[in-house]
Amino acid sequence: SRVPAWIAWRTSFKAKIPWIYTAHACYSLNYGLIPLKHARHVICVSETVSHHIRDFLPHAHSVIHIALPEPKTKWDPQNSERNRFIFVGRLTKIKGLDIVIEALAKLKDEKWTLDVVGDGPERKDLESLTEKLGISDRVFFKGYSNQVDNCILDSSCLLFPSYTEGMPLALVRGVQIGIPVIASNIPSVAEIAGSKEGLIPAGDISEWTKAIFDFMVKGEPASTIQKTNISTFRIMIDLNESIYLNLLKG
Repeated sequence: SRVPAWIAWRTSFKAKIPWIYTAHACYSLNYGLIPLKHARHVICVSETVSHHIRDFLPHAHSVIHIALPEPKTKWDPQNSERNRFIFVGRLTKIKGLDIVIEALAKLKDEKWTLDVVGDGPERKDLESLTEKLGISDRVFFKGYSNQVDNCILDSSCLLFPSYTEGMPLALVRGVQIGIPVIASNIPSVAEIAGSKEGLIPAGDISEWTKAIFDFMVKGEPASTIQKTNISTFRIMIDLNESIYLNLLKG
């Protein structure tokens, strides 16, 4: 919802106080974004978001990659079960979990499991899909968890099949922790990866099947996203603080 932007714009106009907006996603390009042109500054969480909403941005705008605190523990392959895959995210259509489920169903002869950490409106349909494909005994819907890091640490590979993301935070967390990742070839992922090499076409079941099988055989994904590509929490805070302080100084 862009309702908060409309409220901020109206309140700013009446109170004569400037306002700043942070754009977190590739929003629908419609009248809901009109208030952004009237913000004193718009912060986009990725170049992908900035490019997507460019026609609605004011002159003063910037990109500050959203970041997460450093994890307390790093992934160790010795502590994870082989071919124990994990998906982390809200269960909505744009997250592409159905593609991963379909891909894994084509690999029934291989030994694997999938932990699904997250909840959402598509959960029942996804559970039904696993039953229809005969893999419900190997796909475990864990629901929401506040122990995501521990779930990732216990896994062998993070699957990130999204169709679109403003900034792929689940993927960012996986990279920070150090777990191997298989991810969709979408702009925001390519942005933090540094290239499209080794990324998988979003929604392509056959390519996802191949990528997952290759990981099972080789023990490593085609794409390796370096942790140095990920912004730090400190940098994010400092850049945001600078923008707000400059606004207060007039």
